Amino acid sequence: MRLKSVYISLFFSTLLFLIFLVSAGFYVISNELKQFNIYKHNIDGTKQKVIMLSLLAESEMERFIGYSIDEIESTMELSFDDSVYSLTDNLQMDYFETVARKVMHDTSGYFSKVFASENIVLYYRSYTNNKYIFEHGFEVNEFSNKLFSEQWCKGHLSCTSHAWREQLEDKILVSYPFENDAKDKKYYLILSPVYYQGRLVGEFGIMQTFTGLYEQGRDVRVELEGGYKNSIIYHRNYLFNTFSYSKSYAVDNTNLITYQYPFIKLVVDYFFVYIVLFVAILAYYIKSEESKTSKNQLTTALFNAKKDELTGLYNRKVFKDESFVRLLKSAPYTVLAIDGNRIKRINDTYGHHVGDEVIVVIAECMRKVFRSSDYLIRTGGDEFVAVLSGCSTTNATMLAEKLKRAVSKRRLASIDAEFSVSVGIASSNEGEPLKEVIIRADESLYEAKKQRD
Repeated sequence: MRLKSVYISLFFSTLLFLIFLVSAGFYVISNELKQFNIYKHNIDGTKQKVIMLSLLAESEMERFIGYSIDEIESTMELSFDDSVYSLTDNLQMDYFETVARKVMHDTSGYFSKVFASENIVLYYRSYTNNKYIFEHGFEVNEFSNKLFSEQWCKGHLSCTSHAWREQLEDKILVSYPFENDAKDKKYYLILSPVYYQGRLVGEFGIMQTFTGLYEQGRDVRVELEGGYKNSIIYHRNYLFNTFSYSKSYAVDNTNLITYQYPFIKLVVDYFFVYIVLFVAILAYYIKSEESKTSKNQLTTALFNAKKDELTGLYNRKVFKDESFVRLLKSAPYTVLAIDGNRIKRINDTYGHHVGDEVIVVIAECMRKVFRSSDYLIRTGGDEFVAVLSGCSTTNATMLAEKLKRAVSKRRLASIDAEFSVSVGIASSNEGEPLKEVIIRADESLYEAKKQRD
């Protein structure tokens, strides 16, 4: 396996993987945004209902002025088992708490679907008598005691009593995200203040978990910028988290929730696709190289099969080669029949190995005299044929004389003997087979040898 195949495979697998990431990214991020939009829609619905409870409580507090607590309770129809948690030893409910409790029961039929989830806790916090009224049973433990403390309110902005005026202009406040003691859930509070004659008397609140979004390795961090709070939902354990797709949602006039999907997560989650692409492309190139090598080897073998082992010229098999046959049909040609002189005498005197050296010399001279496009063929022993396409008889005669001179000038270092060649020439006629042209060239060669002798 050559490094070139590896580099090419890396290039194309990377290119295809990037194209795949773009396509997969649109699909994955669109699905993530659908989930985020559902989450955003739920927050919007929760905000509207908390504000509605607050406004209704304010209206009812004005309406029941002059009523005693007993009279207000007599008009109340309990629609669920609520629970009251007091921050002091005073268990008696005051006027504002009673009205707020009545509002919670009167509206439960309308909001039951909203607050039925176990991930949502609806409550009213009283600032006049330090009590919490829960829509359903709420377990009082160390975490809840901490949650309702003044220190917690200040640190997590979980009470409207510690909010700035600008934060409550839209009558909604969203707390910082916080975890329970087991650190297996993350919560946030959506609060709406309740005023009576301009005085803050309490607040309705909903404690809700980051359901859905706080799963599959997600987490929430809070960033403060110039008094504005941005709760960022991000994926843990990924490098380069800042390089990500972001979608923000304005919860209120000072709070944002931003969802981030890191692009590196796409790379990590789908890296197996890159491996598959690389292996597939590399396997293709290896097979392609093997096929190319086999084809080259076959071509070389076929080419060598048409070559004479001693001289490197063509042998008789070239007469059946398709390209050779096409050449003969494409244009007139001239055939030179070439025969070595005194080669038999050299064989008999010095041995066949010296005769082979003479044959090699004749072949070398033929290569120097004729064109590289001409077919130079050793037909056997010291007999040769040169097929010259598009060459006239006149030019062929000149080349024959040039070949004779070239051969006669050559000498072997091993012997002191002269050798030469005789040449017969015949040009093709239209439609004449090669065999007939070679016969005529041989006849011309025979005449040449007779004249020489």
